[in-house]
Amino acid sequence: LDLVRQELSAALGREMSTEMELHYVRYPVGGYYRRHVDEDLDANPRALTRAVSFICYLNKPGWCAADGGELRSYPPGEPPSDVLPESGTLVVFDSARVEHEVQPTGKERLALVGWFHAPAADPGQADVFDEPASLPAAAEDPLWEMCSHES
Repeated sequence: LDLVRQELSAALGREMSTEMELHYVRYPVGGYYRRHVDEDLDANPRALTRAVSFICYLNKPGWCAADGGELRSYPPGEPPSDVLPESGTLVVFDSARVEHEVQPTGKERLALVGWFHAPAADPGQADVFDEPASLPAAAEDPLWEMCSHES
């Protein structure tokens, strides 16, 4: 994960702290999570903030749309987007700008969820994903799948 942090830092042109949060999350059948942002900068002013959120799905291979549990994101100025929690998929997005939710799941849903931290931005500093040209080609939106493979 430290290599991912370093690559994100270089691609975004923003310092990322070595500090991060990591959680193993299990949603039971019927589980969901309401629409939210991971970092509310107005409500939680502090020196180190969640800058980049990531989710790596640990479900058994073969997840399909009928199983539910999609991550629904609401990128600013764009229509909602859904990502199936397929085994091995890694999703990365801006912690402060991308509202998202987990749709009700029809079977147990497993994921590793975390946040890379960064020093709080100065008021005039661009947001983490304000300059998509500086991001890897696959990352033109604030929410993107960096890789998808079956374990």
